[in-house]
Amino acid sequence: MSERRRIIIRKKAAEPIDEPNPLNTEPQFEQSVTRQPEQTPQLPPQIKFSDIDPLTLAYKSFDSLMERVAHIKRIDHVVQKVFYRMDTVDLKVVKKKIDEVNGLRSQLLTELGEVELAINEAISHLENSMAVHEEELFNRLVELESMREMEEEGKRVDRSAIERIEQETNGLRESISSVRQKIVDLQSKLDVVRSLPAKLTEMTTSKEVVESLYKDLLAKFKEESRIRPLIDKIMQDEVIPREYAVIYVWKKVFKPTISE
Repeated sequence: MSERRRIIIRKKAAEPIDEPNPLNTEPQFEQSVTRQPEQTPQLPPQIKFSDIDPLTLAYKSFDSLMERVAHIKRIDHVVQKVFYRMDTVDLKVVKKKIDEVNGLRSQLLTELGEVELAINEAISHLENSMAVHEEELFNRLVELESMREMEEEGKRVDRSAIERIEQETNGLRESISSVRQKIVDLQSKLDVVRSLPAKLTEMTTSKEVVESLYKDLLAKFKEESRIRPLIDKIMQDEVIPREYAVIYVWKKVFKPTISE
């Protein structure tokens, strides 16, 4: 009797499929911290004037320059004010801002040449105009004097012509006087521009914050001779302007709690 053989067919087990864990629903984020760029004080852009007469150019250039001087002083005032109010600020941070203000001063000094050139050109233009007026006045006076002498000699002279020339000479004198005054005014502005390299730091340094603080120190120490060495030492050791040294000494002495 033949044996029956059983054939067993084994099914291959299905490979497991990676499925997301339904419990793990937390999204994955790549964390990054973006640091905001530090804002540094900037001068307003230098105004460029074109297609205007030399006199207007000179006045606008000078006014723009002085506005920029006032802008630097305003920044210095704000830096001093924050340094005074903020109890925990590191002096290194303050010194960095002081350097930035000095940078603005240096930038402004590089722009003085353009302003000086504009004023010089305006003065030259006015001097040429005044020379023309003076020549015209001289010619009119010669003509007027000739007509008066003819009139004195009994010769017939058009009286209305004499009056007209007299009016013209008066107008020329007024024009010359006006031009001369403008030249004087521009010359004074030119002197200011030329003095800026030596005076810019003083002109752009705020005194408002430290005035009352110095009075506080004087009231405590009674004599300036006791305050000056303290301030001078800080100025020398930390290489900072006097105004910031006054604030530094005041904070060290009084250590107030100041609300913002």
